[in-house]
Amino acid sequence: MYSAYEKLTIFERRNINRIGIFFKLRKVELDVCGYSRTIIYENSSGNTTVTMGRIDDFQVDDNYLRVFCRDLELILKNQTDCLEYFEIYRRSNDDLEEQGEKMLEYFFEAFKKSLESRNEPLRVKSVFFGIFDVFQTLQIIFLLHAEILGRVNFKFANTINTLEILKLVYWNKGNRLKLDIDVKNFSGENLESVKTLLPYSSTFSQIEIDYGNTTEDDFETFFNFPCEQYAAKVIFFLEDVKTETIEKMEEQEEKLPEPPYLIVLKTRDLMEQIAQTLEYFDIQNLRRVSSGIRKCMDAVKPDPKIQKYRITVESNHNIKSEIFLRNGQRQFIEYSDENNSRNLDQFTINRRSLIFDDFCDVALNDFYVNLRHQKTVLEELGVKLSYKQAFYSPLSKPDDYYSDDDYSDDEFPPEEKRIPIKHERSTRMDYPNLFEFVQNFVFHLKKILESMKNLRIRKLRIGSVDAREVRRILKKCKNVESLEIFDPDKNHRGCSRMYNFPEELRNPKFDLRVILYLVYDFKELHIEIPIERDCDDEIPDVSKIGNLEIRIETISVEELSHFRTELLKSQTFEVFKIIFENMDSEDSLFANFGEPYHTIRNAKKIWYFRIPNTDFFMFVVLNPVIAGSEKPRIITFKKVRKERTPFP
Repeated sequence: MYSAYEKLTIFERRNINRIGIFFKLRKVELDVCGYSRTIIYENSSGNTTVTMGRIDDFQVDDNYLRVFCRDLELILKNQTDCLEYFEIYRRSNDDLEEQGEKMLEYFFEAFKKSLESRNEPLRVKSVFFGIFDVFQTLQIIFLLHAEILGRVNFKFANTINTLEILKLVYWNKGNRLKLDIDVKNFSGENLESVKTLLPYSSTFSQIEIDYGNTTEDDFETFFNFPCEQYAAKVIFFLEDVKTETIEKMEEQEEKLPEPPYLIVLKTRDLMEQIAQTLEYFDIQNLRRVSSGIRKCMDAVKPDPKIQKYRITVESNHNIKSEIFLRNGQRQFIEYSDENNSRNLDQFTINRRSLIFDDFCDVALNDFYVNLRHQKTVLEELGVKLSYKQAFYSPLSKPDDYYSDDDYSDDEFPPEEKRIPIKHERSTRMDYPNLFEFVQNFVFHLKKILESMKNLRIRKLRIGSVDAREVRRILKKCKNVESLEIFDPDKNHRGCSRMYNFPEELRNPKFDLRVILYLVYDFKELHIEIPIERDCDDEIPDVSKIGNLEIRIETISVEELSHFRTELLKSQTFEVFKIIFENMDSEDSLFANFGEPYHTIRNAKKIWYFRIPNTDFFMFVVLNPVIAGSEKPRIITFKKVRKERTPFP
């Protein structure tokens, strides 16, 4: 059987970004607007003539509506890109009556079935279903991607059904909607209905009413709410409440009418069984259903089963959080104040942007609310404290920037003539202000971690060059197995044309002594920042850490000998990697190691040392020097079984 969809080219199928369906007298028009393609399905003596604007138009021996529905199913089944809009119109009421209730019911069921058969919800930004009533429209909307949909339209003949519209509050996942309502008579009961919608600013960003007639002349006075009034239209702009946190958003929904079928979910025993199968996003959605269910869940305290939680201080105007689940789902939340709201990320999938005057408190409160009942091990907690925006100071380009000639740093203005300018993502700020902001953030994060006595963390990643910041966070984290410390601004310190770091911060050093007593029993410790030490400092005891990686500028004979001796006696040693820039003479450095067991290409050297009273050996590898390369040297100590050595 012929299909219009199969006659579309591969390019046309892959570039469908808008869909419009128009019901006319005894025919249906399908606009695949991404490629300006209109397909017409027209009744022809009980059969169907399909017109595609080409010479290969064809006829199908079947009812035109069934032929159209089969093509629509193929389009929806194969659609992967996000649609800008999905609209279904009728040309006139006469056309709708001509279709008949049974025909429209057939189309609705076929449309719904096509959406249900998809592997994932259809992603579409705006919808208008002009031939459906509010009940049918909601059934279709609930099959769409909740975090993508941004605009919906409802058409009412007489009475605005607020109870049905408010079901969007249960379903919505944080992306505020623009709500359009078409109604003939906007007066009396309908005016009161719209009043009940205005408090839900967490769900709706704009409510637009298009009406035929009304008894009110001044809507702003009647609603006591700012609005824009036109001849046959009024628009309400709902500002997101700046002090709104997760808990306050839930309190706002207390007045929602609770459907009778939800009462059973308020039974604690039943909820405890259900909660065992829930994860973070399920819990969020279920809490928003009703106040009774929310109270029941607060008593049950379901485990959100979060796998990774990362929180980043970008500047004193911006904080980011990323939440990962084991099933692959993730959520990206960006917190900011009004000063930086225009710079929020607009492209990340599953993104929420929250604007608050006290955005730091909101981010920390969300961190607490999301993890307070975590029972399973948190695989990773990441905290990144960046200071780069305090030193953002791009050099102005030379006059011949676009010429083919190379230029040097000398052609740029001196430091005192650099002019901090607005950056796409943020602005330069005073270092003292940013430092105070970060320290305040760390202080409150420390208190939250201290209150979570049952939170177990497998891996803790801290982006900071200040050992004191690391210590404050580390002291309050319990049951940590692995610690990674990295430089959050490493990729920016060397970019002198964009960031003007002072000399003491261009090559930061990490004071291992500040935290060593906290990590003595860790299984893994990785420090990517060069260790700060004096020549007369005592060599640290690292033998109790199973897997260790450190970076130092220069390694001495005494240090290398000490490490080998201590590791041979260690009961927990597995791998110890030292990354270094310089060293004493290679011959003297490895003199007490003896001749290497194997030398690869006169460069890479390998030693084996038997670990006393065990069946293990210490495997030592020194990587080669690559001519012309600035890569550091690496020496690795590794514990291996005898079977993996060349010795019998």
